[in-house]
Amino acid sequence: MRSPPSVTEPEETLIGQDADQVVQVVVSAEVDVIAVRLSPQWRQVVDPRALHTSVLTAANAATASALARSVELTNTISTEQTSISQKVHDLGDEWAKSNIGAMQNKSDGEVR
Repeated sequence: MRSPPSVTEPEETLIGQDADQVVQVVVSAEVDVIAVRLSPQWRQVVDPRALHTSVLTAANAATASALARSVELTNTISTEQTSISQKVHDLGDEWAKSNIGAMQNKSDGEVR
């Protein structure tokens, strides 16, 4: 029997697992299913007719993790946008103009 082809996983993956810990579902941050893994001993733990329930439980857990991660990132972005907006507001709309005439010496405009 040939071994399955290897799958290159994205940098960020999330893993969901069933309660019996015989099924793992790996998803990307975009909730694309990357892999479904079965424990070698799954037949001793789960009735083959109920395996689909374990797979569904693991998939739901992985999807929930991806959703939670997405919400966390959205909240971070929102917080950063609010902070930037406040900084722009604090700067105001009137800025002092440079007094170029005050630069008398040639060396005043040079970076040292």
